Amino acid sequence: MPEPGHTYLRTHRVKGEVLRFVPRGEAAALEQSAAYRRSGRTAKTLVNAKPLGVEVVALRAGKSMAEHRVKGYVSIQVLRGVLRVTTPKGPADVGSGGLLILAPDTAHSVTARRDARFLLMLALEP
Repeated sequence: MPEPGHTYLRTHRVKGEVLRFVPRGEAAALEQSAAYRRSGRTAKTLVNAKPLGVEVVALRAGKSMAEHRVKGYVSIQVLRGVLRVTTPKGPADVGSGGLLILAPDTAHSVTARRDARFLLMLALEP
């Protein structure tokens, strides 16, 4: 959650000059959710303030996010576990502490090779 004094609206738009989160804690909480227990995949939007989008994601081993594209840059920082990100250039495994950046409009899919928590940052269109 944002620090006290900030507004976190139902739309997940955050207003404030300084925002601080604990992504590992946010991700750990996701694994306790009914959605994660049921499907092995869940996410929480931390910031949706164009041009920046930030989500924390939990993905159980073997679960995937189907191939897709994003119009802006994508940053994937693995907090725990191992992800395989597959692009037209081939697969790339990213482990805990790793960071992967994708150029705009790069087709990619994501599969958890081990239970994974990751921070997804998107440069959204203004």
